[in-house]
Amino acid sequence: MPATSVPLVSVLIPVRSGRYFAPALDSILVQTAVDFEVICIDDGADTLASGILREASANGQKFRILRNSGHGIADALNTGLASARGELIARMDADDICLPHRLATQAAYLRANPEIGVLGTQAVAIDASGARLGRARVPVGRHRVFEYLQTGSPLIHPTVMMRRSLLRKVGGYRRVFEGAEDYDLWLRLSAQTAMDNLAAVFLLLRRHGEQVTTRSQFRQARLSALAIVSDKILRAYGCDPLPDPGGVKNWREAIGAVSPSAVADVRELTASRLVDNRGTLRASGGRYLNGACYRAIRRGSPEVCSRLALACVRHQLLLFRAGRRFDALKALARDAMRWRTRLVFAYVRHASIPWLARRSSWRVALTGQEPRDTELSSPSLRQPAK
Repeated sequence: MPATSVPLVSVLIPVRSGRYFAPALDSILVQTAVDFEVICIDDGADTLASGILREASANGQKFRILRNSGHGIADALNTGLASARGELIARMDADDICLPHRLATQAAYLRANPEIGVLGTQAVAIDASGARLGRARVPVGRHRVFEYLQTGSPLIHPTVMMRRSLLRKVGGYRRVFEGAEDYDLWLRLSAQTAMDNLAAVFLLLRRHGEQVTTRSQFRQARLSALAIVSDKILRAYGCDPLPDPGGVKNWREAIGAVSPSAVADVRELTASRLVDNRGTLRASGGRYLNGACYRAIRRGSPEVCSRLALACVRHQLLLFRAGRRFDALKALARDAMRWRTRLVFAYVRHASIPWLARRSSWRVALTGQEPRDTELSSPSLRQPAK
């Protein structure tokens, strides 16, 4: 790409650990059929990551290295956003792997559908060694994405491509929600644009013990709940109860001053988000979920009760998939007594998400309206796709 040309896509990659960084960077650099730049933000890169960055820079690859002017991933991404030249912003983490044609496919879809401002894809989870763990499904269809947003994050952050103008319009990422900065962003962007997901897989999503979501599950769940409640308060009252990073420390006072009932909502929604982070597999997380369900039933908030019933369904499935079948059956019996018909509706709602994603995949295969799932056992990612 000539130095004077303006790329269509800017890829933002915050970098700390170099353990999985080389294959992640390779998988971006071999993307074809679209002009792009890669912006690596040094967010405290270790020695291995720094060496990879130096080597790539010396080879004249089409990317830039920036230093994070703040602290944490939200500041790192804002640093990259401020320097990005592309019309479209693509996210990527330093431990995941992009499959071929991801950037070109998403860019073409966004250009053909101007009403969509944020576009994600499906993913396949892999472990530290690269072994496949299973499909990570997200809803397909803008209405389904918006509906699911009210319960949890409908987008896989490192699969997302966004319009730069919209991202800057809402102020980028907010440090106050560090750890749930993506979910807070989706909530704010949903007031500005439609969002959707492709039915095809375009990312291998690595799961390992060094990730923030593994090390601080409860904190991330609490921040996600605060993002939901803060967004509702902003839309209802026109004021942001948590405008600065210091607000999280005193969230009860800040939110209670505007809407006292919202404090209980935060606690109960934390339990729902804790399930999504697999935090309820721990004994303390399971107790927190049970307590939240008990309080929600007594308080009688239909919306929060529906969310917690859905969380109970996911909790049962998590226990079952973790091999704890007896615990899963006990949870099912307890939840059936507690939620009754609401649990049935929660099962239907949960099942509709992977069903609609599969149905979209079948439609893709039959009609060719979107690309097929990219081959997962592709040759070395160091070679450009044919």
